[in-house]
Amino acid sequence: MRRYTPEQQQRLSQQVQEDLSGILEGTVRTDDGSRSLFATDASLHQVSPIAVVFPAHEADVVAVVRYAADHQIPLIPRGSGTGLAGGCLGTGIIVDFSSSMNQILEIRKHTVIVQPGVVLDDLNKQLRKQGYYFPPDPSNASVTTIGGMIGVDAAGSHALGVGSTRDYVKSLSVVLSDGSLHQLGREAVQAGLVSQSPDTTSEDHDQYARVRVILRRLAAILKDNDQLIRQQQPPLTRNAAGYMVRNILRKGILDFPRLFVGSEGSLGICTQAELHILPLPENRRGMLLIFPRFDEATDKISAILEFDPSACDILDRRLLTLAREASPLYATMIPQHAAAALIVAFDDYSEFAIKNRIAKFKEFIQAELPSCTIVSHAQNSQEVDDLWKLPRQVVPLLARIQGAARPVPFIEDIVIPPASIGEFLHQAQRILQRYQVTASLYAHAGSGQLHLRPFLELPSSDNESLYESLARDLYRVVGEFGGSISGEHGDGLSRTAFIRTQYGPLYRVFQQIKQIFDPHGIFNPDKIVSGDPHLAVRHFRPDANMIQLQTKATTHLNWTPTDMAVEASTCNGCGQCKSTQAQLRMCPFHHVDCNEYTSPRAKANTIRQYLFQSADTEVSDAGEILQSLNTQEVLDSCFNCKQCQLECPSEVDIPHLWLEAKAQSVLQQGLDRGDWYLTRVDKLAEFGWRFSWLTNPMFHTRWGRWLLEKFCGIDARRRLPDLAKKPYLEQIERRNRKNAKRPAPQVQSNRKPVILFIDYFANYHDPDTALALEAILRHHNIPYLIPEEQVVSGMSMINSGDLTAARVKAEQNIRILGPYAQEGHQILCLEPSSAVCLKQEYPFLMKHPDVQAIADQTMEAGSFLAHLNSEGLLNTEFVAFPQKFGYHEPCHQRSLRNSKPYVQLLSLIPELQIHFIDKGCSGMAGHFGLTHKNFEKSIAIGQGLIDAVVNDEFDIGTTECAGCKLQMQHPAAKPVLHPLKIIAAAYGLIAIDFKNFPYNKTTG
Repeated sequence: MRRYTPEQQQRLSQQVQEDLSGILEGTVRTDDGSRSLFATDASLHQVSPIAVVFPAHEADVVAVVRYAADHQIPLIPRGSGTGLAGGCLGTGIIVDFSSSMNQILEIRKHTVIVQPGVVLDDLNKQLRKQGYYFPPDPSNASVTTIGGMIGVDAAGSHALGVGSTRDYVKSLSVVLSDGSLHQLGREAVQAGLVSQSPDTTSEDHDQYARVRVILRRLAAILKDNDQLIRQQQPPLTRNAAGYMVRNILRKGILDFPRLFVGSEGSLGICTQAELHILPLPENRRGMLLIFPRFDEATDKISAILEFDPSACDILDRRLLTLAREASPLYATMIPQHAAAALIVAFDDYSEFAIKNRIAKFKEFIQAELPSCTIVSHAQNSQEVDDLWKLPRQVVPLLARIQGAARPVPFIEDIVIPPASIGEFLHQAQRILQRYQVTASLYAHAGSGQLHLRPFLELPSSDNESLYESLARDLYRVVGEFGGSISGEHGDGLSRTAFIRTQYGPLYRVFQQIKQIFDPHGIFNPDKIVSGDPHLAVRHFRPDANMIQLQTKATTHLNWTPTDMAVEASTCNGCGQCKSTQAQLRMCPFHHVDCNEYTSPRAKANTIRQYLFQSADTEVSDAGEILQSLNTQEVLDSCFNCKQCQLECPSEVDIPHLWLEAKAQSVLQQGLDRGDWYLTRVDKLAEFGWRFSWLTNPMFHTRWGRWLLEKFCGIDARRRLPDLAKKPYLEQIERRNRKNAKRPAPQVQSNRKPVILFIDYFANYHDPDTALALEAILRHHNIPYLIPEEQVVSGMSMINSGDLTAARVKAEQNIRILGPYAQEGHQILCLEPSSAVCLKQEYPFLMKHPDVQAIADQTMEAGSFLAHLNSEGLLNTEFVAFPQKFGYHEPCHQRSLRNSKPYVQLLSLIPELQIHFIDKGCSGMAGHFGLTHKNFEKSIAIGQGLIDAVVNDEFDIGTTECAGCKLQMQHPAAKPVLHPLKIIAAAYGLIAIDFKNFPYNKTTG
């Protein structure tokens, strides 16, 4: 791999930017921030490129290749950047296909034509509409691209039954090293002259002739080395190590796609692929088998394979323990004594045949596996899909294991003949013990593929020899069993150095093939063919060193730079945060703009780079470092919804990493007008409510909204909530003054009063919700207190990065609420965002002895009532409500992990129907969706929710979040209520006139 000094890299980056910007329709990025984001993937490696290109079409790719060839600059194709071996990293120009060339071009009868950036799940979603699918099933199907699958010959659990990507590629459009574009499939290769097509130009003919020469030279090498190939590359079920040269040339036909798949972009760049597709299997079955001993599971794999399953995967005790801890369902399903589990699946197009196979398999289990227990038997496609959720949900949880040693993806793609798995694991265990290392195992046992992850400290200059020695020793044993060092994740930087050892004299053939296709070495250098014997440990991420460095970075939250470094390094780059699956909220911004800059891992990578650079920089330059990393588009793609942390396999605290950078940006640049006004809107409302008779009608007029947009930055198209005639806390103050003269009757109860925390919206716009909660508490004889001196939580200020102003709010609330919390009073919040602020933000915002007590005692009101119900203390004598409610769960409610408390509560009301609106984030995020600069983005994020309110069949909308309520009311299609009002009305405590409900405003 070519190495550049920082000065050379900067000079080259500038040159590439100037040269390519004028000839590409796509985008060229050479800023420090972009290069740092594309310097990593899901591997242990880090290599900074000189530029990143986002091609708009094939012509852009051709232009980039020609430019790179002329200037001898390496090219590295990249999909989603989720590889585990560093295959998409390099010092040259990254060509990113995921954000532009990602279209399904044509679906034919038995094939489909796609661009390389198409995501596998998106492809199969379209194919299923026609009864077909693309069979290879890597575990990260929601983010992996077809180009990435072609690069590494991706497979998955069902490779045993359906094969791998290589088996489904009919033809490829490939740009070769001279910049010529060719569509190549199974090509006839014969000696002699190449005829010129009558409708081709001279240049076309020259390019055609060159590619025929390349193919003939390739055919000659394969023919001359046929015996060597058969000896050194045996027919394993899975093998992604090196170039696939076995059975490429047969009877004068050269199967070019079979060679190109798995070449990791080292022979050319794919711009289009025609793929074979299969009809969906009509009959699917599956079983989860539990074994009390691990060797009992591995010893019977060969016997199980005689029943021709479509998949057979194994999980070890560690993974089963994680499963039990992660899910009550798995805790019930998987016994504590389980040492191993096998997932065995069967597919067939005949129902009779599959029933017969299942019956015989059960007989085999009873006769041959007496200690085995069938804990789950899936009998249709949905149940089978649910069964496969076990490994796909649990294996990523390995990343959550805390401690100095972590499960690292370094030797995790070994292939062993299935009959030898048990014996190999015995020998592997002895090697691990010699190094005093433990490991976890998840394996596609049916095809012999072992995802073995040793627990090691992060790589550094101190332990890189341990990594290399451990790999060499294990790979030596792999060779003794006739296996392969790579099964489906490619060779990349992690394994390329060991290919020569695996193949011996055949490695020379790989070198010749590389020379034929890439004589100047511009295509993804040091992948598969390399002259560096220590490549595997040459480009490790500097995370371990970063944590140990005495960084001079400043922090704005209640943690140290080392804490930040540890948190940022926990992001392993797996890319799950890039998923746009409908059932995942993950990142609302990424759902709208699918690019690296909006991904949550971009925040972690930016902070990592910031911390690393800060170690050698003066503290005063911290802002300059962030500015040099061009973080604005990264910062602007987050509003602290916390879904990334909730759904991240490693639970990386991206929100607080982001908030650190956001706070630094605010200190440097300040808040814009809209953010400043809206984070202090309580002060405006404190004055304005006295004139609500004037302001409310005024702000419903066109000119009134124009004034708000002009002077406060509030978008004129946004429907605004009316100010209450009297704020809730003002009502409480007057009530208390009245009660001081004539005391009200006291609730008789043995429990401590709960404390009601009233944030901005309930206080100034919707006091009826707070009054509804009061009525519910009185109905249950639960005493409560409402401190008059409380102020808004400051969540909007925190979300904007204005931490100085937020601390002022926090200090007052801590002073008021702290003594109650220390005495054990529960603090109830009407809005999830308030609960999130008190529970999750205040501990990071303030150092105060009462902060943690407040966090521990705070509950969202719905969760409090649901808890009462679980204890049998909730009055369930509701009147019937013959309405259908459309419920939207706010992001912050999800982040509290409260298990949909209002769905539980509303389900108790007779005749009330709940329509769960599962359309992701509302896009409001407090004041974010109010501002003119963010209005369009807010609507785009919340479009699914808006459409559901308009089109779904329900009578009334309901949500506990004020911001979500505003978005649901934006189309003025249906009334929207806080669930507490519905519950209070179902008790008969308040009255709601649904016939005359004013759904064209936000009050009600």
